[in-house]
Amino acid sequence: MNQLINNFLQALAQTTRFNFLPEDMEGTTPSASRWMHVLIRAMMGVVYLLIAALLSRLFRQPVAAIVLSTVAILALHHWLTAGRESHLPKLFQQAWLPSTVETDGHDALSLFFQCLPALLLLALLCLRSAIWLPSILALGAAGGRELARKTTAGLKLDWGCWLVALATIFLTIICPCLGSATPCSLATHSALQILTITFLSISCGRLLPRRPTGFLANSFFVSTVVTLMVLLIECL
Repeated sequence: MNQLINNFLQALAQTTRFNFLPEDMEGTTPSASRWMHVLIRAMMGVVYLLIAALLSRLFRQPVAAIVLSTVAILALHHWLTAGRESHLPKLFQQAWLPSTVETDGHDALSLFFQCLPALLLLALLCLRSAIWLPSILALGAAGGRELARKTTAGLKLDWGCWLVALATIFLTIICPCLGSATPCSLATHSALQILTITFLSISCGRLLPRRPTGFLANSFFVSTVVTLMVLLIECL
């Protein structure tokens, strides 16, 4: 039990700004805590979903609710992660489009990359698809863990991470539709499509040259791909 708590505290410190670890535990990274990164990201997604639902209830004007929800979620995410992810869009731009990076960082393309997470979140809320937020973050974390691993010998998956991600999808996407056959079938079909795209993005991501390394960067990459696919599915 103590080891489980220690692993959770370690994952919490590595994922958020909260560090409740004893001094003798700081800096260590046991493999048992990997699936807890996915759990914590899924819990963050649930909080963001609740914020979007609450603001949509408080504000009768849909546009105001969507804009305020976007600002509130982005601000809370920036605070929870201590701003660790604010540089990730520029990191990918520097890796894949180095010739487009201006020294002052104020050109149109750089601003687009920097605003991309906000634009994707805004589009997700406009389509009333905030229910996908926990699954997007959970799949992003699971996929980020796979891409961050140094070895891919034997295609061994970190099943703990994927089980948490699958549980998140089932509880937030499929469970609310279990009472009706057609919505449940559509939700299951969409979930299977997203899972397939996630695994394909991981396979393709390993082949991409100059891909930024590390859990946060790869999690951002997979989350972005998953969000784009969710938007495409919701639009069709």
